[in-house]
Amino acid sequence: MTTDPVVRTRYFAAEAEATDELARLQLIEASFDPTTFRILDDIGVEAGWRCLEVGAGGGSVTRWLSERVGQTGYVVAADLDPRFLGGLSKQNIEVRRCDITCDDIEQSHYDLIHCRALLMHLDDPVEVLRRMTAALRPGGWLLAEEPDIQLMGSVDRDHPLAENFDFCIRKGMESALATRVFDPYFGRTLLAHIDGLGFAETRNEGNSVIVRGGEPLSRMWMQTWQVLTEHMLEAAIVTDAQLAALSRAFEDPTFTYYDPLIMSVWGRKP
Repeated sequence: MTTDPVVRTRYFAAEAEATDELARLQLIEASFDPTTFRILDDIGVEAGWRCLEVGAGGGSVTRWLSERVGQTGYVVAADLDPRFLGGLSKQNIEVRRCDITCDDIEQSHYDLIHCRALLMHLDDPVEVLRRMTAALRPGGWLLAEEPDIQLMGSVDRDHPLAENFDFCIRKGMESALATRVFDPYFGRTLLAHIDGLGFAETRNEGNSVIVRGGEPLSRMWMQTWQVLTEHMLEAAIVTDAQLAALSRAFEDPTFTYYDPLIMSVWGRKP
């Protein structure tokens, strides 16, 4: 496995201050881990399994898998930037610096591979899905989870902050797509891509919630927007006043909005 430190990604938060980015990742984990863990439980992860967590982030899914597979199994926590994985010290965990787009990974080896909010950041996500499929043993499972941000928008269109909120979200996602920062709509294509790889017993579900300003998910989105806004301001896509109003919406408990749809797709390799 290469440890080449050259960054080969367009991950939008790669330059974020470590404390801020870890806090953002932990908010994501707190919000989305329950669904991920429920699906992994339905898949039937058990003692002795060999698991690969791609884009391990803050390490919460790796910890869960480590407990489930026990000492007869193991988990590889792979990330291009493993700076937040230093606390994963159990003997059945290997932390690996890995660029999934080009680094070598074991072939026909893993019982389970999982990724979440990873493929949306890649130039060729379908090729990465092929690479992960090749790393699964026959009968192994792939679980991929990606957002479709089109659903995100105000619930009450008459709220005084709603019009600006919807405008900023729409312009932000258009900007992210146009500048190839990430694909905010990749989740809607995920099932078709995995079906195209010939998986059996394929299942999928989409999850979204209504969020109030001031809740943990709103804090996560505020931090995400702080990373995205520099380009938007430079390109005059939004103004400082519009971004200030967006922040007020994320802080206001009377304001509610639909969170993006998170698509989870899983299947078994024949």
